[in-house]
Amino acid sequence: MRKILFRGKAVGSGEWVYGYLIGRAENSGRPCQGKYFIDNGEPFNTAVEVIPETIGQYTGIIDTAGEMLFEGDIILVPGPDGEDIEPVFVKYDQKRALFAAFTQDGKWKFDMDRFPEYVLFSSIYDQEESA
Repeated sequence: MRKILFRGKAVGSGEWVYGYLIGRAENSGRPCQGKYFIDNGEPFNTAVEVIPETIGQYTGIIDTAGEMLFEGDIILVPGPDGEDIEPVFVKYDQKRALFAAFTQDGKWKFDMDRFPEYVLFSSIYDQEESA
């Protein structure tokens, strides 16, 4: 069974935070609409508000360098000849109910659990910031 873990960029600092995805209630008891928080589960820790568009779930897959792969990551995949490298995007595929790799134009490439070697390149959210 894979570990359920999320990450997102903190509001304000833009730093990645990792942990449990939670919602908080205001003092009135009403939910904070549109706000998401990540809590790392440490005692006395304060949950960090994150930018909703940057939230991604851990896929349960680790790349060849030991890095955890998250939804929203860009990975590099060796071609059939072992030389060509193609960047693909990790996202959850609702039709298949699993994480899959997609080309830049949104076409399905392969299911993440079917390909043995990945190299984490970046996150789509880091790419947007550098553009």
